[in-house]
Amino acid sequence: MGGQRHCACSALRAFEAVALPGAHTDLLCPGDADRAAIAFSDNAGRLVEAKRRYDPDGVVSSAIPLPYRSLT
Repeated sequence: MGGQRHCACSALRAFEAVALPGAHTDLLCPGDADRAAIAFSDNAGRLVEAKRRYDPDGVVSSAIPLPYRSLT
């Protein structure tokens, strides 16, 4: 993980107890599926379905986690 993302994830973890549950999607940490589901709101399911349909082998990746865990 890059230095800036590591710093952002560290800050997020430090404030987690008092922060709102969502997050700006480009600041989500890898594995933040629950927070991603909140951030993507009603579009979360559609995004996961599109990813599964058009990229079933996971060729295209992103630093922004999709909320797979929260929707299965």
